Amino acid sequence: MRAHYTIGLKTHLMLQAARPEVVLEVGAQNGGNTRQLLSAAEELGFRLITIDDNPCPKDLVDTEVEWIEGLSFLEIPKLEDESIHFCFIDTDHNSWTVTKEIKELKPKIGKDGVVIFHDTSVYHNTNGISGAYACSYSYPHEDIKSDPRGYGEAIEEELSNWSCIATTEVSCGAQAYRRPA
Repeated sequence: MRAHYTIGLKTHLMLQAARPEVVLEVGAQNGGNTRQLLSAAEELGFRLITIDDNPCPKDLVDTEVEWIEGLSFLEIPKLEDESIHFCFIDTDHNSWTVTKEIKELKPKIGKDGVVIFHDTSVYHNTNGISGAYACSYSYPHEDIKSDPRGYGEAIEEELSNWSCIATTEVSCGAQAYRRPA
C-alpha cells in the first residue's frame, strides 16, 4: 500500500482533499503504510486507528497511532457506527476475509466515506491465502477455498452500490470506493 501514497492512487492527495477526522488502516504488518499515515495525521489532524493481527512495531508504540491487535472482522464491529471517514484495507487478499470485513465496515463508514483496497489487480480473479494469522485464531483455509470469487470480484460484488472513484494497476493494483450519501 505504501507505493500508493505518492504514486498510483496518490492517497496522500486523496487524504488532503477529503480532510477526514478518523482514518482506519486494516492490515499493517510491519507498519510501512502506518508510518506514512502517521505523518499525514500530523499534517492533516486526523485520528489514526490501525487494526492488525501482529503486535504494534516497537517504533510505533509511543506514537499517536491507536494500534488494535486482533483480526479485522472481529475488531471492526467494536468501532462506533459512521465514525470512520477514510479506510485502507490491505489484509490477506481473499474473498472470504474481505467479504467479512466489508460487511462489518459498511455501518462504520460515514456518509461519503472512502475505502481503499490494495492488491486488487493481482488478486482480482483469485485469492491470496496466508499460512496462518499472527494471533491464535485458526486460519480458515477451507472457508477461503469454498468461495469461488476472487478477491477483486468479491469487493466489486459487496460494494456494487458504492462508487468506484479511482483505480490503478500500479503496485499490484488498488481501488478506491466512496460510500453513497
